[in-house]
Amino acid sequence: MLATASRDVRIWDPDTGQQVREPFVEHRGDVNDIAVFTRPDGTTLLASVGNDTMLRIWNPLTGEQIRHEPWSGHSRGIRAVHFYIDPDGRRLLATAGRDRTVRVWDPTGDPPTRDRTIRHPRPVNAVTTYHGQHGQTQIATASSDGSIRLWDPRQREQIGERLQKSRRPIIAVTSFPKRGERGSLLATAGYDREIRIWDPNTGREKQPPLRGSQRQVLALAAFTASSRRRVLLASAGTDKLVHIWNLETRSNFAMPGHSKSIRAITTLRSPTGMQLATGGDDRTIRIWNPREGIQIGDPIRLPSKVLSLTSFTQDRRSLLAAGTKDGKVWIIDPENRQRGEPYLTGHNAGVGAIASFQSAEGARTLLVSGSWNGELQIWDPREREIRAVIRIGVAVTGICVADGRLAVACNEGVLIINLT
Repeated sequence: MLATASRDVRIWDPDTGQQVREPFVEHRGDVNDIAVFTRPDGTTLLASVGNDTMLRIWNPLTGEQIRHEPWSGHSRGIRAVHFYIDPDGRRLLATAGRDRTVRVWDPTGDPPTRDRTIRHPRPVNAVTTYHGQHGQTQIATASSDGSIRLWDPRQREQIGERLQKSRRPIIAVTSFPKRGERGSLLATAGYDREIRIWDPNTGREKQPPLRGSQRQVLALAAFTASSRRRVLLASAGTDKLVHIWNLETRSNFAMPGHSKSIRAITTLRSPTGMQLATGGDDRTIRIWNPREGIQIGDPIRLPSKVLSLTSFTQDRRSLLAAGTKDGKVWIIDPENRQRGEPYLTGHNAGVGAIASFQSAEGARTLLVSGSWNGELQIWDPREREIRAVIRIGVAVTGICVADGRLAVACNEGVLIINLT
């Protein structure tokens, strides 16, 4: 059977093209999304959400609403619903709403027994992982309200108070290890043209802000430059330059090359040492030697603006995956500058975020891409095979992977999805 949603929910027989029964009309207003899931006893059910702020559960075979009173919790319309199974085997539903919250429900309960909210007052622009002082993996998100919030991905709870020094939007966040001690530091930057270094364990800045660019900073990457394990920071943005920062001396130099804003930056391992790859509005990807401050070879040209970049290893080669504004993902070999046809063309909006991670069995590298139309696609770059499609209903702005969980930054907050 096939389920569709508009002002109501309808069930169809795809073989005959006929509607199976009368539509479900209990929602007041548009129905924005539906999800199919199964109970532990094997019963197939249907979840629907809409502008009336309600989550409703149906039996598609009988047309019966499972619970007479719908489940409420969102204060504004619900845009998306997604079913998943957590590592403990619990069958859960996640809903994302216009009230800037993500809520997680246990649909086997009556009333629902789990309702976890991850809230942001403004859109989330970037997300990264970092290590706490005891080595645990945690998540940091950067928001348009100028704040950094820290999260426990297991409990889906905020850690401590937000970090904030500016009211201007923060667009980029990255982490790097502390020197000589456990834990990580965070670097953040955005529209206030300053780069701030934070200790997430204390909630304080480690040093005064770095000021080098006269324009907005849109991308950051931290890397180790030499055998001394000295951490350097790369920043880029609307000034079209790649800045390399020495955090100890607070000095920087700039590498020109791009003709328009730079929106993405990632580190790239090579036989000769660490390199950087950048991409942006001039529709090029450029490879850099940050130690010598030079561009390596000619730019790699793509047919659309580059919005996101990540690197991964396949057959002992370092490759790049680039997401572009026309909804494509490109796989690029930076050594020979080869790019074939786009591996993934399933997105129909700009690919604003992309990340790599190891499969559950650790046998191969997978990629996850997120688009402006609120869709995530997990795929195998070796087999050119899409493993999963997840619709969250709101624009994806950042992705990272933490301990088997996918943390997705979006215009409504941060959504944490179990990958196992």
